[in-house]
Amino acid sequence: MKKLKFLATGLLLTAVSLNVQSQFTKVTNGVVYLIDYSNETAKVLGFDTHNCPNDPFNPCLFRVEENACDYLCYKVTSIDDDYGSNWNVNAVEVSIPNTITYIGKFAFSYSNIRLFRQGEMKNLVIGDSAFYQGASFVFGGSIPYGTISIGVGAFANNYRFDGYIPETVTHIGDYAFANTSSFFYVSPENPAYSSNDNVLYDKQMTTLIQCPTKKTGVCTIPESVIKIKEKSFSGCTGLTTIINLNPVPVVIHANVFEAVNKSKYILYVPFGSKTAYKNANVWKEFNIIELPLLTEITKTPTINGATIEWQPYENATGYRLIIYADAVHTQKLHIYEFNAAGQLVKETNLRAASTSFSYTVTGLNSGTGYFYALETLGVNSVVLESQSGSFTTLGSATGIHTATAEKTITGYYNIMGAKLKHEPQSGSYIVLYNDGSTEKRMRK
Repeated sequence: MKKLKFLATGLLLTAVSLNVQSQFTKVTNGVVYLIDYSNETAKVLGFDTHNCPNDPFNPCLFRVEENACDYLCYKVTSIDDDYGSNWNVNAVEVSIPNTITYIGKFAFSYSNIRLFRQGEMKNLVIGDSAFYQGASFVFGGSIPYGTISIGVGAFANNYRFDGYIPETVTHIGDYAFANTSSFFYVSPENPAYSSNDNVLYDKQMTTLIQCPTKKTGVCTIPESVIKIKEKSFSGCTGLTTIINLNPVPVVIHANVFEAVNKSKYILYVPFGSKTAYKNANVWKEFNIIELPLLTEITKTPTINGATIEWQPYENATGYRLIIYADAVHTQKLHIYEFNAAGQLVKETNLRAASTSFSYTVTGLNSGTGYFYALETLGVNSVVLESQSGSFTTLGSATGIHTATAEKTITGYYNIMGAKLKHEPQSGSYIVLYNDGSTEKRMRK
């Protein structure tokens, strides 16, 4: 059945292989409807654009009505499929009612339009490749509340999508957002999907679905990820480093990193897993470096400071020591930076004595508790490891009194120092106590 779509010739289709006496086309204000009396519904077949001025300051507006009428009126519930509309008119706006529950396959593909909604959508299904390979500005850039399903490749290569996914979406097809640039943000109330560091995952964060192409620098893949979707990193040329926390290489398709020069990426993997990644398809094409093991930090308090000493890591490019006034690390006092040899290269405010991989902080209050974080840095200053702890300077507190509290757990962190919502059920992780001390744990 040939379908009328974005017709720019001035000739309107008046019959479309209709079932006898049951379906009729109706053109109202440039919108072409198909009225089906047999099932008492109506749908949009297309739009007549031959009189549109193609002037961005004078857009041509098509308003889809809630009901299409011939002899009788029926609710308009869908926008028909179109296998390659190629609608390149640059000054067209389409407004659809919330009676629409289906936007067809390729309906607005290869197009440059502005699509608006009249009210909150209800149970909307966006068909496969509906907005594929276009510059369409859809619903103000966001997936509207009330959308329940997004088809295969629905927004692939569409750079006008803003990345927000509401709680109503419970199905996302393969490649739905391939080569889209916007950072992902999923409503915390969504039961099926989640986002972390602007990357799209399933709810349990066991499947990595899509990394946005405009993400730069570092992308960390959580240890929980056991599946990575095809084309999920396609076009992510702004990344320089991937930190994969899973010690077992996930089997991935060759197109996961499509259009990316993997030989220019740094891939950090857990300690002891470099050989496995070197033997794994696709992963072996990266520059692979192992993450450090957590090393013991020695703290020696003094009257007005403390000496903090640590062991070197062979692949580190530097280290960073941060002193805090509180256990949750919100009150940053001082930052000290070291080179790969553990020598101080930059400090803030305080005088200190430094030797290789050892630093003596001075000028602190006596008899006072302080907290610290020691970060191991990799290529491009990526934080490879972060260890936290506390110390109390010697002597009596000067006007400061800290009550002794029972030691309790205040948080859980992965080995990169990122805070976790819950205690992990497997793998390595860090426990932070209320006194600022930390403990490494491992579950199999």
